[in-house]
Amino acid sequence: RKKEINFLFLIVLVNSFTELISLISIIPFLAAIVNPKSIYDIHLIKEFAKLLKITNANEILFPLTGIFLFGTLISGIMRLVFYFLTYRVAGNIGSELSSNAFKNSLYKPYYYHLNTNSNILITTLTKDINEIIYMIFVPIIQLISALIVSIVIICSLIFINFYISFSSLIIISILYYLFFRSS
Repeated sequence: RKKEINFLFLIVLVNSFTELISLISIIPFLAAIVNPKSIYDIHLIKEFAKLLKITNANEILFPLTGIFLFGTLISGIMRLVFYFLTYRVAGNIGSELSSNAFKNSLYKPYYYHLNTNSNILITTLTKDINEIIYMIFVPIIQLISALIVSIVIICSLIFINFYISFSSLIIISILYYLFFRSS
């Protein structure tokens, strides 16, 4: 199980970077749609256009659209892989817990089984362990994933432009506080 959880953590890291790439690729794409002439103000785009031998500002829209769609597609695929693996690991852990609970029940003394209703064992093995896995374990993994993705995106925004990121964080925090304080 430890290898599965470590691999799931690796997928979370890869997922966070694909989300970042998806978000970063939207900036030049939108700039090319809104004002194609200003797209050459971005140094990386200027070098990309030279590499593809693009001289007209309108011709850069197609490659930028492809990059944006590719980034978004990869990000979506990684998110699906993450959810698939999360539920698979959760199912494996639930199966192992059920097996261990059943094994522990089998090794109880005979008089325990005479005095205990078998419905309790069946309920524990089927319903209770599933509730623990799918109502506690899976949401915790998804919360950790969301936190890692948020941290990667926030750190990248701070790296790109500290002042705008910090002032946006302050404004959003104040609005969030005011909104939830009033409700």
